[in-house]
Amino acid sequence: ESLIRASDVAARFGGDELALLLPDTDAPSARQLVVRIQQALATPVELAPGRPWSITLSIGLAALRPTRADHDYKALAERLLAEADVALYRAKAAGRNRLAVAGEPDEPAGA
Repeated sequence: ESLIRASDVAARFGGDELALLLPDTDAPSARQLVVRIQQALATPVELAPGRPWSITLSIGLAALRPTRADHDYKALAERLLAEADVALYRAKAAGRNRLAVAGEPDEPAGA
């Protein structure tokens, strides 16, 4: 079962970074998706018999809703990626398996 829609785009963005673009999705819906993805990855994967491997996922979430006055889409996309990247590094600094949202304070550990 896929967790993302046909209109969403998932791509490798850098070494160990992935980007997920969710058109027409608000931040609360994106948060719900993050929870579903983290739950799907919570079960360790067995790479060899008796050798489970746990996967963690740190996520930087940024949202953007262009207005009719916005015409420089390249600049908007660069800003969106920069905000998501800053949030990602905040999530990584807070520990494994975390979500940080651009423009919001970090959630306490275990939240």
